[in-house]
Amino acid sequence: MNIVNDQKVILIVTDGMDPAAIKQVPKAQEFMKNCAYALDAKTVMPAITMPCHVSLFKSVDPEIHECFDNYDPGYYNKVKSMVDIFHRRDRRSAMFYSWGELRDLAKPGTMAYDCFISGYYNSIEKATKELTDNAIEYLNKNFTSFTFFHHDLIDSHGHYYGWMTDEYIDACKFVWDEIYRLVEGVADENTTVIIVSDHSGHDRDHGTEEDTTIPIMIRGKNFIPGTLLENASIKDVAPTILKILDLTPDEAWEGKALY
Repeated sequence: MNIVNDQKVILIVTDGMDPAAIKQVPKAQEFMKNCAYALDAKTVMPAITMPCHVSLFKSVDPEIHECFDNYDPGYYNKVKSMVDIFHRRDRRSAMFYSWGELRDLAKPGTMAYDCFISGYYNSIEKATKELTDNAIEYLNKNFTSFTFFHHDLIDSHGHYYGWMTDEYIDACKFVWDEIYRLVEGVADENTTVIIVSDHSGHDRDHGTEEDTTIPIMIRGKNFIPGTLLENASIKDVAPTILKILDLTPDEAWEGKALY
């Protein structure tokens, strides 16, 4: 592969993490000190995992990308995903996930590496640790422009125990331990780390306007620690990543780069 840009981006989605949980997770607070961030960023409606992820990858609202639930990705419409752009420009991408539906975020053949370990069959905790192990091994051996890592445990505990319960906070702490392990294992001076939630939640569910406030944290050479990202949206993530990698967004995209 001809490396035309030495910058790398690791995008970590903490599925279902409410910004309010950060106050109870010391490692999240510690990481945020070195980031530009927003604790009042907005996701899209419906505030459901797959529509939010498609909006993250395509930088448009569900009304445009046409994915409204967890089982219809709507990715064959005319709006290009950032993975389509990486593939077209010969940038290596990798994804690591334990919730199988996320395979539909990328068209077949567009990812250089796709690592799925079922959280259902292995327990999400075990799958997450194995995914972290695999990501560290792979990323240290292969130059990868874009890496997507999805954490499902927080959302799972939100549904089972309820958002902001002790068990939910424990899940947040577990995920942040794994985030630190991944970042410390692979990040260098040319790595930008973006951490974002797809949605928040309430009681034991999510999907309403109440669940659209999310955190975004960005650590990298283009971002001044402590900077507040104003009016940030989940749709701004893909344009930000493309700017870091010196690529041009699809003309249909609605979001803006966050620097």
